Amino acid sequence: MVNEKHEAHKEHHEEHHEAHHEGKKCCKGKLWMITTAVFAIAFVIFLVLFLTAGRGTNNTNSADGSCTITPDANIIGQQTVDFLSANFPVTGIVLKNSVLERGLVNVTISVQGHDLNIFTSTDGEILFIPGRAPIYKTEYAAQKAKADAEAAAPVDVPKTAKPKVDVYVMSYCPYGTQIEKGLLPVVNLLKDKADIKIKFVNYTLHGEKETIENMNQYCIQEKYPTKFYDYLGCFLEDSNYSRCIAKEGFDANVLTSCVTKLNSDYNITANEPQFAIYDAENKAYGVQGSPSTVINGVLVKNMPRDAAGILKNVCSAFTDADKPSECNTTLSAVTPGPGFGYDSNATSATTANCT
Repeated sequence: MVNEKHEAHKEHHEEHHEAHHEGKKCCKGKLWMITTAVFAIAFVIFLVLFLTAGRGTNNTNSADGSCTITPDANIIGQQTVDFLSANFPVTGIVLKNSVLERGLVNVTISVQGHDLNIFTSTDGEILFIPGRAPIYKTEYAAQKAKADAEAAAPVDVPKTAKPKVDVYVMSYCPYGTQIEKGLLPVVNLLKDKADIKIKFVNYTLHGEKETIENMNQYCIQEKYPTKFYDYLGCFLEDSNYSRCIAKEGFDANVLTSCVTKLNSDYNITANEPQFAIYDAENKAYGVQGSPSTVINGVLVKNMPRDAAGILKNVCSAFTDADKPSECNTTLSAVTPGPGFGYDSNATSATTANCT
């Protein structure tokens, strides 16, 4: 009887010991999980602070000894200017001021004499430009590099005895006028050995004046084809179409009648900004903005805008037996400046367009 009590007491003691041991194991497990969670949260907080702080200086709060990171606004401002200069077809961007403001960096730049305020995140990664969606610099630069590589890829243009070259523009697009200025020497050199024609994108971006001028130029090509490029050369000086029409001796009544009929046939002014004269060709070739160049039915995405580059591309579309001696002529390799006038040149080749 004593032995039975002793055995029962021993078993009860062992069960109590095991329960106590399991409780300690459980507490240790929970303690480990809590410690891990706290560490993870602390690491995330550190990572967020690190990524959003940008370059800056450490400032110690004299009251409590805490340390905060203040982004260097000047560095972020200059990085913003460098990014804009490298990724947008605008020259002469100058940093005027850069300050911290309400958790962002307010960057003031001057673009061709006009001040513009751009806000960035404190790490300089996100740009907030008026009128645009936020720009994530790393993502944008990667997409632009990919697009530039695709545009620079060689295009297989079929060869013909007389290449057909269609340049699609908007008459007041500065990049359309830019390629036209480079095209004129090529037209004057090759004359009728290549079929070079100015056509129009199937929409406008520069108001009623562009719609009217597009129709004027279309009608001049139809009614006075041998004088069109003389007119265009005049128009590209200062966009004074009235002066140029008078200079070339066009009959104003003939042009007015043509424009009226054209407008009626395509219902152009009622459907602005659509400009449907070459709508089918735009869609067939994938024209996307001014300028776009199609040679022998193929859209040339990397078409240069200097006379030498344009001549090279056109001449490469001749069959070898039909390539004229004019293709050996040396023309200017300087890219004209965008817009009207002949007194400026682009600082570099550009692929910018009006879209």
